[in-house]
Amino acid sequence: MKKECKRQEREDARREIEEAKRREEEHRREVEARQAKKLERTKKREEEQLAMTKALEVQMAIRLSQIHDDIKNEVRKAIAKGKEKVAEEVPETSGGGVGEPSVEVITDETGKLSIAEKRKRGEDVAVGDSPPVATPTK
Repeated sequence: MKKECKRQEREDARREIEEAKRREEEHRREVEARQAKKLERTKKREEEQLAMTKALEVQMAIRLSQIHDDIKNEVRKAIAKGKEKVAEEVPETSGGGVGEPSVEVITDETGKLSIAEKRKRGEDVAVGDSPPVATPTK
């Protein structure tokens, strides 16, 4: 009987050790599964974000090209309009005769001319201790 009791105790101890190993292995697998799932979610989120970023970049590129085309068209219209205006305002200097045109005709026609773009000048800035340069009158 003693031998059977000892054998039973050894067998019970062995079963407990095997059960503990099995539980430990299950716990390890669960932890690994959770980590894998978490990693998968993170990867999926990053992929979605990259896809959204790429889609946004494509949309922005399309919009910028449209804006670029619109600006080109507006500039072309403005140039065409400016050319039409200039063509209309170009005076014919063959007014009075075969020789040189009279001064009156030239002054009248120069009054019709318009400046398309004026140059804007800032105030004269003094350089160092030097006073501003004054040009003498003629």
